[in-house]
Amino acid sequence: MDLAFVNGPIQNGLFTFRSAPGKAVGLLAAEALNDLLENPVARHLWNCATLANDLRYRTVRGTLAREAFESDGIRDKYSGSAWEYAAVSTTTDADPEVRILALELISERLSTGDLVISPEDVHVCAVCGHMVGAAAPYMCAACGSGRFRDEKQWHLILTRPTGWPVLDHAEVYGTGRVRHLKTNAAHAPERLVLSRTRGHGIGLDGLGLPGLVLDPRAAVHVTTLAEGRRLGAKRIVMTATPTAIANIAAYGSPFRECAETRLLYGPHCRLPSPAVQLADVSSEDRLRFLFRRWFLPIAALGNTTDIPNTQIPALFAYFRRAYLRSGKTAEDGTGSLQMAIKAGEHRWVMDKEQLAEAVRTLR
Repeated sequence: MDLAFVNGPIQNGLFTFRSAPGKAVGLLAAEALNDLLENPVARHLWNCATLANDLRYRTVRGTLAREAFESDGIRDKYSGSAWEYAAVSTTTDADPEVRILALELISERLSTGDLVISPEDVHVCAVCGHMVGAAAPYMCAACGSGRFRDEKQWHLILTRPTGWPVLDHAEVYGTGRVRHLKTNAAHAPERLVLSRTRGHGIGLDGLGLPGLVLDPRAAVHVTTLAEGRRLGAKRIVMTATPTAIANIAAYGSPFRECAETRLLYGPHCRLPSPAVQLADVSSEDRLRFLFRRWFLPIAALGNTTDIPNTQIPALFAYFRRAYLRSGKTAEDGTGSLQMAIKAGEHRWVMDKEQLAEAVRTLR
């Protein structure tokens, strides 16, 4: 398989797809494009190595395993969504296959010198030992203490060569403008600490870093690569907002390729929550249901400028015309559409003939 799409792993936080339908846009876009390419079904990817979940888990630690805690949280997200949870396959950045791949990639990068393990001066909480950022915050996010100290610790380090770009155009799916995205991603420091203090995630104990896990911003890339390898895809596109991509790109630079699978970023804009809310539209209202679940997420992909509410009526009218036209299209016209998707040429979405052909596959 040449190309497949997956969602950028979603943080397993306190929300549901009913309360925050915009969080499903990347999932819906990936699902729609995989269907058009006639790909196998991709799993939904989740990010569970979060400090917020470490804190919430403390209240149930004695009665529930962390894996079950995360699984319960993910299951609850799907109420009132586009999917029935029982019909969905999910994977997280702490699953065994992801951990195995991560340690393989880290070991390879250590052997080539792309990554190193070295002593670093870091800021830690003087009470609980939680590692904080480059500058000590007002309050420790893990325990609430306001006391910090400098400490030398061993960490996994990535140093980007001076002048080397964080993100290149070839690493972004599509033919759209990515200059602003590249500029924002370039704000990352040249020297990055890739190991963090977390209670859950890809443990680095086997590398001589006990109690540390791979930074989640790097781990989401490994999760994506693992799914791409499972699907047998040469190129795996991870859908995410431009802001998210800019925040994680530098941390993921050592983890964009494994064996014959290469990761690409698929930027998509934000959509107004009511426009993609599926809880208040019946599947029997086929036109409106497909507009929210299928068309708008596809239209968002490759678009780095958020779509405002004022544009939704015009987009609905355009989609309605394509929907009506789809009943008149030929039965064998998907070849050019698939070629456009594989080439990253996203203008087909606003081509009435090609869009009608794509809609025909949904009838």
